[in-house]
Amino acid sequence: MKIYITTEQDKNIDGFQMLPMKDGACDVEGIIPNSCEYVVVEESLEYAKDPSFLDKVFSMIRKNGVLQMHGTDLRSLCLGYVTGEIDDENFNKFVKDRNNLGSLYPILISQVQGRQGIDVIKADLNGIKYEIVCRRN
Repeated sequence: MKIYITTEQDKNIDGFQMLPMKDGACDVEGIIPNSCEYVVVEESLEYAKDPSFLDKVFSMIRKNGVLQMHGTDLRSLCLGYVTGEIDDENFNKFVKDRNNLGSLYPILISQVQGRQGIDVIKADLNGIKYEIVCRRN
């Protein structure tokens, strides 16, 4: 099974079952633990109100399964704001509805690496966007 979790209701990836993140919630309860070969979480971690959301996502991934997470790096966003690359309006619009803004490296260290047998394969930062790719061993 392949799962795509996103806040963008009209976006989908061929071959993936889309689970919408809406109003800070995503119904992952129906997904059988250890059943997913690939999970993509795009621009959703920032919105999650459930503090155990990421643990629930980890539990969905089967052995040798892959988790790919995309989001906005808080540190890079703030640096862009301080240097004037991001104006007040866009900064405020971005942070308005987010519940869990974070930066790439603290996310890796405190929330991902080693949790539930998860190993980080790749962690990239491109502008204000991060990508983390993990595999469950």
